[in-house]
Amino acid sequence: ERLGLGYEQVKAINPRLILLLRSGNGFPDGALAYASARHIPVVVIAAAGLCRDRAMSAATRITVCDEAAREGLRAVGVDAAKVSVCGPLEFECRSPAPPPSETYLRREIGVAAAVPIILAESVPADEVSLLAECHKALADPIPGLVMLVEPARPREVHVVAAAFRQAGLRVALRSRSQAGSHDILLLDRPAELPALYAVVGCVIMGGTFSGTGERPTSPVGPALFGKSAIYGP
Repeated sequence: ERLGLGYEQVKAINPRLILLLRSGNGFPDGALAYASARHIPVVVIAAAGLCRDRAMSAATRITVCDEAAREGLRAVGVDAAKVSVCGPLEFECRSPAPPPSETYLRREIGVAAAVPIILAESVPADEVSLLAECHKALADPIPGLVMLVEPARPREVHVVAAAFRQAGLRVALRSRSQAGSHDILLLDRPAELPALYAVVGCVIMGGTFSGTGERPTSPVGPALFGKSAIYGP
């Protein structure tokens, strides 16, 4: 893309796939038309600068970081079925350092070595009941399961804790955690992600089940640690 490829260049290369990454300059209409005619998939990643470009109708799939960008594409006639809101794809640490050892991290959060852990990230208060049901459903096949929960709004940590307790789950706060038995460990200390990705089996992306997340959460953090990211509808 940075080479300014046009119709003739794309025709000469005849690629199997075209990826456009965070472009603000668009892509030549002729090149897109050629790709479309030859059934060459065109995938646009984080199309922030292209959200008013009608030529994007020729793309096979488009990801954008927010609803405003998706609406911009729909306004110029792009099929909404092609467009997915994926959230910001920037990672919190541009060059993440190797995380501490799993043994150290588990000792820090008070979870024994053999205990399975999952993480729910950026969770709004109205998704607590869903996560509580999720934990209960997994507790039988996965004995001892601990769910780390990062509230979307730090000021709501006690509201979230109360809701989990009302659902019958044992709750501890990270700021006060000690080794012991709990079902939910609330991450109420700042900047502990992404290091804790290293100890979890998978990451549930909060705000994607109720649609009330203030900003879509990014799958890049879990992916860099080889963890599956679970999104809601």
